[in-house]
Amino acid sequence: MSMEQYKTQKADRPDLSDLDVAQPLGYIGGKIFPTATVYQKSGTINYQGLEADSAAQTNRSLGAAPASNVVAEATTSFTCGERIKRYIVDWTRVASYGGIEASDKLGAKSAKRSVLNSLETAQIAALIDDVGTDISSNIVEGIIAGAYSVRRYTGKLAFVCNQGTYRWMIQQTAFKNLMLRSMGGLSAAEAMSFSPAVFKATLQGLFRFDEVLIGDDSYWPGTLTYTAAICKIPDGVDTESYLIEPEIGRTLVYLPSDDTAEQFTISSNPDENLRSNVYDAMVWDSVKQFNSGAKYLVRIGNVDDESSSSSESEGNNSSSSSLDSSSSSTSSSSSS
Repeated sequence: MSMEQYKTQKADRPDLSDLDVAQPLGYIGGKIFPTATVYQKSGTINYQGLEADSAAQTNRSLGAAPASNVVAEATTSFTCGERIKRYIVDWTRVASYGGIEASDKLGAKSAKRSVLNSLETAQIAALIDDVGTDISSNIVEGIIAGAYSVRRYTGKLAFVCNQGTYRWMIQQTAFKNLMLRSMGGLSAAEAMSFSPAVFKATLQGLFRFDEVLIGDDSYWPGTLTYTAAICKIPDGVDTESYLIEPEIGRTLVYLPSDDTAEQFTISSNPDENLRSNVYDAMVWDSVKQFNSGAKYLVRIGNVDDESSSSSESEGNNSSSSSLDSSSSSTSSSSSS
């Protein structure tokens, strides 16, 4: 039986590089640290730090030069490392996937997803790099303090957390009260379910966040599960705005030349030895934080403690005993 019809082409595949990969929650790291292109694998890059405010001079003497402040130069070194993943599809399986075109997409998307997962983990690690300030007992004031702290940095004001923190916050009475004030045109069903859309609307409406990003728990640093970030994130439109604006950082992606448009290189190859089609996805990158002051890390709750507290409350409620300190968890459970 001839296998020629099941063999892929041997080439770089820009047609496969733009394929969307199956990621239900979506990747958020690239929104926090958008791509900036570099043409060397290592080197030094300039960026703009936050210049301290200085009072304008008044009542200057005639003939005297105005007082001067020099804009400080800020640089950081970088080294782009390789992220690569290979998937293979046996020639005997190509027909069952619907032919070579579908098989190419399957192999390429599998490889690309692995690389994107690795990149997302690195980007979240650059953002969530400390425990942060515990605001569990006063979420509202903690969020206000965080937003105030980053106000002078350039970008969109964003609240970034994982699914676990999101679930903990929507069980809190204080946050449910905020939701009721900000539900606006949302339906009663949406308001009572406290979906991610309602959660985002609450933060955007009351705290004026431009973006609310909820990430996958699996990409969060293991010891910082309950840490979230209030930060300013670049809009990503101007790829070189970090040179003149104090931004949080960038994902530096190495491209060998101006002619290379795709940050992810995907190649395919029919391997006679493996009797399979081989798909490689690769990127060279360095995730760099430029201005740590553009983020304010907060620790919000403990999902395990909250779940335990909620279970105890439900047990007490079903046995008709009086409510104790777990009442807020019980209220959250019943309203959801």
